[in-house]
Amino acid sequence: GHKVVLFDTDFGMANAHILLGTNPKHTAADFLRGSADLGSILSQGPSGLRFIAGGSGLLELLNLDNHARYQMLQSLSELENEIDYLVVDTPAGASESALFFASAATVPLVILVAEPTSFLDAYALIKAASIEKNIHNFSVLVNMAEGAAAAKKNFDKLFEICRRFMDVNLHYAGM
Repeated sequence: GHKVVLFDTDFGMANAHILLGTNPKHTAADFLRGSADLGSILSQGPSGLRFIAGGSGLLELLNLDNHARYQMLQSLSELENEIDYLVVDTPAGASESALFFASAATVPLVILVAEPTSFLDAYALIKAASIEKNIHNFSVLVNMAEGAAAAKKNFDKLFEICRRFMDVNLHYAGM
């Protein structure tokens, strides 16, 4: 019953629209070019979810500056009455874009998969967000686990690595 919006900020490599099984008419690129306002690029997804597609294969979106990112966040705040929860899908790892949007979140949610590259990306994001953006609280969701015990074991492994080298709080958000 909540109004949820998914914002795919993996600009240039966005794929949320594909995973949602839709083909949006407008993307974040249209907003950044000035040809559409943010409200008009909200697309309808399954189960009442609305989303903003990031735009895939668009080179001009790969290296947005902070001014363009702030512009998007400011426009989202204008839709405050239409959004109960905003879920921001960022690129994996510790890119400037991922750090920017993580710092705008109430609590960043890190998605972890039981693969070495996922552990490396999660650790890099947490470390960079802690050092560069002074973020110390993270939730971790374990995806594609073989069961509850395996998911918790993977979280515990990341938790132990982070606890050993950083002063951060990780909360197990589930699987």
